Amino acid sequence: MLLNINPNISKYRKYKEENKFYEDIKQVLGIDRKILVSKYINYRRMFMNINKGKRDILIFPKFKNIDKLQEIRNKYDPLANLIAPHITLVFPFSDNISNEDLIAKLTDLLKYFKPFTIIFKGISLSDDNYIFLNCIQGYQEIIQLHNEIYKQILPTHFKKAIKYIPHITLGQSNNIEEFNTFTYEFESIVDEVTIESIGEHEESIIIKNIKLGGLL
Repeated sequence: MLLNINPNISKYRKYKEENKFYEDIKQVLGIDRKILVSKYINYRRMFMNINKGKRDILIFPKFKNIDKLQEIRNKYDPLANLIAPHITLVFPFSDNISNEDLIAKLTDLLKYFKPFTIIFKGISLSDDNYIFLNCIQGYQEIIQLHNEIYKQILPTHFKKAIKYIPHITLGQSNNIEEFNTFTYEFESIVDEVTIESIGEHEESIIIKNIKLGGLL
């Protein structure tokens, strides 16, 4: 690991130590924090491949102005060219359930969900500096999908203690002010959910797109 910080120290101390580390690197090498973080993520994924071979369940929104998101991702997200902008419903998991059984169970569950509208607007940063595009419509529908898929199909992977917040990750940055002028609104109809496999280089491999409401 690039950083080896005692997990028992306070968040404030951890924040100070991390920032001192990045400032020291910048002074010695002239490398900005966001560039260093991006390179670190790339190397970590390259050598660890922590998600290789796992599956997840996603929504791929069909925004008409999706190119605006891709512009940010190309700058801040090392996975920008490996997977399209998406909403994660089920996070990467390893399980003995076959693709066939997973498809069958998810198809049956999604019959009870009707297509719905989503709107995303506004940028926020997570505690670990991930750039989130915020959901302002369709929030509850996404949460319900997330909860029911876990409860009905993958209950052993359901982490109830972790609050699920619907969002689209655009990369990592430590400066929220960079996005003050990013006022675009993104709207789409969600009418399908995707089962995905994560490839050797974390590329997206689509297993099955499944319609909501039993649509063909």
